[in-house]
Amino acid sequence: MMRLFLDFAMTEALKKNTLQPYTNEMSDAARKLIEGVELENESLENG
Repeated sequence: MMRLFLDFAMTEALKKNTLQPYTNEMSDAARKLIEGVELENESLENG
């Protein structure tokens, strides 16, 4: 099932020419966006 989804996603991305390489600059920007964000432990909420 996952293979079908990935094949579909790849076909659509290639058809619309929307693929672009994930660069170090993109990675740095993403890290800056989440810098200092702390996640709560979900196991404490559920039980």
